[in-house]
Amino acid sequence: MFGSVISTTRPIFLESDITLGGIILDNNQTYALGGLGEINLAADSLLNDPTVDVLQGSHEIQTLLNLLADTTIDIATGAVLSLNGALDLNGFTLTMTGGGTLLINNHITTDGGSIILPLVGAIGGDGYAAYAVPCLLY
Repeated sequence: MFGSVISTTRPIFLESDITLGGIILDNNQTYALGGLGEINLAADSLLNDPTVDVLQGSHEIQTLLNLLADTTIDIATGAVLSLNGALDLNGFTLTMTGGGTLLINNHITTDGGSIILPLVGAIGGDGYAAYAVPCLLY
């Protein structure tokens, strides 16, 4: 959990790959996760799918984000998550929930995966995919 510890924008440097069951970003100041390593989101030991929860603020993931299971990104209204590193769905489904904004600003690799978007909230960015990314609105 990246919570209220910081009082100014703070980079978090990954020296190597890391596998997580979830990320919680809860601060009005920006956390910027980047570095040499990749972030892998995987199901936990109870087989719960990974989640990324953005409770407040504007945050960035600046390194490659790999899905190793179906993943939910929940962004609270008024909050923003920018995926500035590449996004690899690895054949899994990325579901966005909440009323916030998801910006995908880099290459998307699907390998048969898809993105499910809510009717509220926003998705944008200048990312691109080699093939069309299947999207479903709910």
